Amino acid sequence: MRRFPDVYQSLLDAGAMEYDCARIVPGDRLPEDRELVALAVRRPLIEWALRQAVLGERNVEVFASASGHGAAWTARRDSAY
Repeated sequence: MRRFPDVYQSLLDAGAMEYDCARIVPGDRLPEDRELVALAVRRPLIEWALRQAVLGERNVEVFASASGHGAAWTARRDSAY
């Protein structure tokens, strides 16, 4: 939710349902329990939402029928992740 709010929202808009998992945890509710949420969604919908998000990125080029034989990347020190 926090890292990809656009993808999360598109899943909800497309019919995914939130399930409040904190309801089944015994004891008093805690403030951090609001993060105990699962999505009821099928894999194809997740793949669709992720693809839509990637296609919306200006610095990403998508090749529909390409194969890869390795990957290379550079670490960014300014990254939040």
